[in-house]
Amino acid sequence: MSVFISYSRADAEFVDLLLRLLVSKGYDAWLDRRDIEAGSRWDLAIEQAIQARSHLVVVLSPESVTSQNVADEWSYALEEGKTVIPLLHQACSIPMRLRRLQWIDFAQHPFAQAFQALTTALGEPDDRPVDALQLARREGFVLVEVLYPLDLEKTRIAFVYSDYPLMQSFLNMVYLTLLMGRVKPHRYGDDWVLRDKVTSQEYDRPEREEAGRKLLHEVGIEPGSQLEIVFRKGFLDELHDNLKRT
Repeated sequence: MSVFISYSRADAEFVDLLLRLLVSKGYDAWLDRRDIEAGSRWDLAIEQAIQARSHLVVVLSPESVTSQNVADEWSYALEEGKTVIPLLHQACSIPMRLRRLQWIDFAQHPFAQAFQALTTALGEPDDRPVDALQLARREGFVLVEVLYPLDLEKTRIAFVYSDYPLMQSFLNMVYLTLLMGRVKPHRYGDDWVLRDKVTSQEYDRPEREEAGRKLLHEVGIEPGSQLEIVFRKGFLDELHDNLKRT
């Protein structure tokens, strides 16, 4: 599905994150700061963009609910029969006409949970390639930050997304990176785990029989993802004990 994002400039940081994640998952997401060409009539461009898309997402905050431009956008979308999805970004008084709609609460719920609810409400993206390998070859990097235990040495590595499209091959390369830091955690999920720095979502390892063919996007890792290594307490305790014996 395609989506128009209606928002206040005060919420630009949250909206930019939302846009990046939606685009990375294949949604045709429209944002005025990115998609209105210089010299174009602003009001006409907004009208045409709303007409061309199936959904409008309105980011609710104290600033956006008092914006006449934002109100004009979601009101026009309702009148045109578009699906309007309110996103509660910050606590505010929700306009009466929007209160009748099911909104998604980003203010009280974890980002990963709320974003999952949003993609479920939007449905399958129109621009997502059908072929899994074509999808895996998309351009971009996955950044992984490693904060090594004990000495707190930090390493940040960029992996080319298309070089390691399979979850198993990606985990193998991350594991080799850990070895370079003289850390030898063997069991993904038990000793260490990957976590998204933005959404705090942790990525489970696929079942053994699926690990060799599971694509990164199928577990939620997209181009542009910023990940970090989280070491489990049990592994850290074991590491401390081994150091004491040496």
